[in-house]
Amino acid sequence: MVSSVQCARQRGMTLLELLVAMTILAMVGALLMQGFGTALGTYERVQRRQSEGMPYELGYRWFSETLSGSQAELDEPRQFRGDAQHLGGVTHRPLLGGGGQASFFSWRLQHAENGELQLSYQQPGVDWLVASWPPGSAARFIYRAANGAAVEQWPPPQGGGGATPGSGQIPGAILLEVTPVESPPVRWYASLPGRTFPRPDYRDF
Repeated sequence: MVSSVQCARQRGMTLLELLVAMTILAMVGALLMQGFGTALGTYERVQRRQSEGMPYELGYRWFSETLSGSQAELDEPRQFRGDAQHLGGVTHRPLLGGGGQASFFSWRLQHAENGELQLSYQQPGVDWLVASWPPGSAARFIYRAANGAAVEQWPPPQGGGGATPGSGQIPGAILLEVTPVESPPVRWYASLPGRTFPRPDYRDF
């Protein structure tokens, strides 16, 4: 027969084990809650950054697509022109309209009344604000000429950069360079069609 002392000792050991188990469970629970809190905070930060960056990613895609559809034109009023703050011409990839449908388009940099830098897109019936940066930001369009030179006016003055005056030639590529205040520079690069000279045949009519 087990003595009363032994029974009490066994009961005491059981209670001690229970206390140890409860302590371990409490510690594990605290660690799990801390891990969940950290994971939730990280998820919220990632979501916030994604939501903040999404408009710029979409804006870059629109910028690149419209310019990649630029057409070299023989008709002077339809020819591509641009400077450091504005560019425009004819594209067969407008933001609004069927694919392959040629349309006039333009991109413009300007400062709003509150000093905010804005990038807007225009085509017939469309005037959209695509992206904006804090007041004090600076930006410019840069064009790659036929000889690889970087110029801020298109066509280059006096046929510079290897461009033929009045030819309707379009640049080989365009860079949008934005310098925000207290942020790294932003560079949107768009490669234009390989054939940068107009086609002198029925496809231009």
